[in-house]
Amino acid sequence: MRRFFNVSMLAVAALSMLVTSCKQDTPVTPTDDTKTPTVNIKIDDVRTTEVDFTITTTDAEEAYYYCIAGTAVATAETIKSEGTVVTNESYTLAGLELDTEYTLYALAINGSKQAIAKESFTTLAEPEKPFEGYELNKFISAVY
Repeated sequence: MRRFFNVSMLAVAALSMLVTSCKQDTPVTPTDDTKTPTVNIKIDDVRTTEVDFTITTTDAEEAYYYCIAGTAVATAETIKSEGTVVTNESYTLAGLELDTEYTLYALAINGSKQAIAKESFTTLAEPEKPFEGYELNKFISAVY
């Protein structure tokens, strides 16, 4: 009887080990807490061969701007490799062509996340003539 009891206990223990299963762990994926950056371009003033603009970024480790004639699309790689590093907020681009359409791109990067902004503008066709005032004799002759 004792042998039967030992074998029974051994069988119950083996059976319980076979039937009992462990909960399978769900793999934990690391979360990316890096914030997505934002970037904005504001065209402040357009002249015949120059443009003044402002670039603002938030949550960006690095930022670049890139200006291209026309409406061609620039990729993030192009903006970074051929563009200029943003170190200030306000910029002036000089040496532009008269009466030409341009597209200005800005890229903000934070880790693996990035944001792109773009603005288009057209330079003026002719230089602005300064106001010279009214000539008094032309005004008087127009009254008579």
